[in-house]
Parts: sequence; structure tokens; C-alpha cells
Amino acid sequence: MTEPIIECENYTYRYGDGTPALRQLSFVVRALEHTAVLGLNGSGKSTLLRSLVGLLRGEGSLRVLGLEVKKQNLREIRQRVGLVFQDPQVQLFCPTVIEDVAFGPANVHGDEERARTEAEEALEAVGYVGDYFTSCNALSLGEMRKVALAGVLVLRPDILLLDEPDSYLDREGKERLLRILHSLEGITRILVTHDVEFASELCHQGLYLEKGAIGFHGPLRELIEKL
Repeated sequence: MTEPIIECENYTYRYGDGTPALRQLSFVVRALEHTAVLGLNGSGKSTLLRSLVGLLRGEGSLRVLGLEVKKQNLREIRQRVGLVFQDPQVQLFCPTVIEDVAFGPANVHGDEERARTEAEEALEAVGYVGDYFTSCNALSLGEMRKVALAGVLVLRPDILLLDEPDSYLDREGKERLLRILHSLEGITRILVTHDVEFASELCHQGLYLEKGAIGFHGPLRELIEKL
């Protein structure tokens, strides 16, 4: 059995008014244990993903890749854990496509020429075929999704967190995304989605949230039978 890469124990996150969004979550994810996080709107799925990279801080114990999720560890965690937001417009912040994807590696190793090469390879891997100097604001939502994914994959993360990655994609786009994700080796996927069919193509474990609490954690096929 592989070592845990995500360890959550009695983790609670509260909104500013004190209302709990996540309630005493306790679970473990092991390497390459691809997990679909399911639940109704407002059940805490996106909050959980943001907590795993320290964008939100709650109560209880949360460890990722053996590191406690706290301020002094966030730089390393965010280099090794990639989060693709549901809305790619939130994720893209540089003027052009190539600048946005190269930003991460340039900040990690400081070699701009190497960062550009890595960015081009990542863009090719996700199927982006547009002009690298296109303004990010001029892209369609589907193309934004590709660039946002490339900007995460370029850092070669150990864990890939995907928040509704099939949003804004037509059937062809979903099939292309599935091929890309299946081609990734050695990366553990944690996927938030409402699409059970899409989840079953990528994951074999399921985590179901109900009003911020765990209603189920186990084989995805068993969860699907219960839904």
C-alpha cells in the first residue's frame, strides 16, 4: 500500500459569519488513487480543493505530500500541487498565452528561455494550436481552459486538483480533455464534477460531500450505485 499523499483529520472550514462550509472531514488519499469529489451545489467541494493548497485555512489537521498546510510550506505545496479553477478567467493573469504558461517555471528556476520551452511543450500537450502571443482575454472559454491547464501541468505537479474541468467544453472538448488527462503519468487526480460519467472515466475512488460533511468515501462504482 502506498503512502498517503493527502491526510485530512477533523478539518473544518467556516465562512466569515461562522457558518461551517466543511464539517470535521477525515479521509486519506494515497498516490495514484484518483478521486472524484461529488455532491450538490454548496456542499463544499470547491472549498475543499482550495483548502488543499492553502487558499483557505480552517481548523483541524490537513497534510499534503507529508507537509502540513501552513504558511511556511505553501510555496513547496503549490509547486507540487496544481489547482485548475472552475473559471479559467480567474486563473489567467498575464497579457499573452506564452507569458502566462511560462510564468510558473520562470519563477521556480529563473531561466526564462527554459521556461518558454517548457511552456510551449505544455501548450502542445493540451492541444492548444493558437498563436502563443494571443491575448488571454481574447481566447474562447474552451481555449482558456487549455491554457489554464497548461499553466498547471508545466510545473509537473505530483497532484492535480481539477474543479469542474469539463465546464465550457462540448463533447469533443471533453473527449480531448479525457485523452490529455489519461496521458499524464505519475500524477494523482482529484476531480470535482457533477458529471458522474465523466468522473467514472478518470477516477476509481469517490468522495461524496453532504452539507460540508462526508457522506461516502470509497470505490466510485459503489457511490454511483447509491446516487
